[in-house]
Amino acid sequence: MLSFRPMTILRGVILALSVLLFAGPGYAADASVEAFYGVFQGETTYLTATGAKKRGISVSFSPVADAMPGVEGVEVSWTTLSKRPDGTFNSKTHDAVFVPADPAETIFVAVKSSGGVEDISKLEKAQGDQKDDDKIDASRSPKDPRGTAPYLWGRIQDNTFSIYVVVVTEDGGYEIQIYNRTLTEEGMTLVYSRNRAGEHLKLLEAFLKRKEG
Repeated sequence: MLSFRPMTILRGVILALSVLLFAGPGYAADASVEAFYGVFQGETTYLTATGAKKRGISVSFSPVADAMPGVEGVEVSWTTLSKRPDGTFNSKTHDAVFVPADPAETIFVAVKSSGGVEDISKLEKAQGDQKDDDKIDASRSPKDPRGTAPYLWGRIQDNTFSIYVVVVTEDGGYEIQIYNRTLTEEGMTLVYSRNRAGEHLKLLEAFLKRKEG
């Protein structure tokens, strides 16, 4: 009859666990940005003060040849479609162009966004409406962060492309919106969260199917 010492058994267990850890998904390579290229569509149901509502969601990832001089980027465009009480539909589209911020192309910084352009134009118009006597030399005074363009960046981790949007609120606090889009065999899952200074405001989950062609 064979006999095993407790220490021998313990070493075997440790070795087996080590093999599982190094072979597990935690050590899998992150997806490439090209894996996200395409159009994804779906819908989600969310609760409001007046009951449950449906919202159509679509997102597209596409390459941008010259996002910056000599640098290829990726444009992410997402649209939400909701039905108003009067039966009409409300559609909102946001888009942003990202370029890699690291050689591994897992961290991305936005170089252009629809929200940023809109916010900046409003700020410039407000400054333009001021009288010359009321204008302040921006180079000699701090800039009020409220109402300015949001700060966006992206990250690829495993099969998830996350986009973070940070804005400064009117009371001087902050709000962060996070879009986690995870690739699946049929398309991708979306988890959207919105928080203000640590307070949870909204959470949406949806499955988006990859559009063929």
